Amino acid sequence: MLANSWREWGGFAAGFLAVYLAIALFWPMPFYDGQFVRRTVLWQYYLLEMQRLVGSSGSLGPGSGNPYFPGGIAVAHLLLALLGGAVGAWIARVQAS
Repeated sequence: MLANSWREWGGFAAGFLAVYLAIALFWPMPFYDGQFVRRTVLWQYYLLEMQRLVGSSGSLGPGSGNPYFPGGIAVAHLLLALLGGAVGAWIARVQAS
């Protein structure tokens, strides 16, 4: 029983990491730098938003030139990775049966 539990946690970790990294490396994300919109991938978007946050007035929303709330994007990224982890755990459980 304990071996199956560890196997499921391993499947969860593998699924979570695979989805998290795939989204971070390949998910296209628009970034508005104040003059024009650039198409970046998600990990670059996170870095650019952190740089903007350091020198920002703190306003967000359509009027601020930042229509995407970075916290919401990060939560969606995490939820999709958790779903990938759940699928990985399920696959590990099916293979163990």
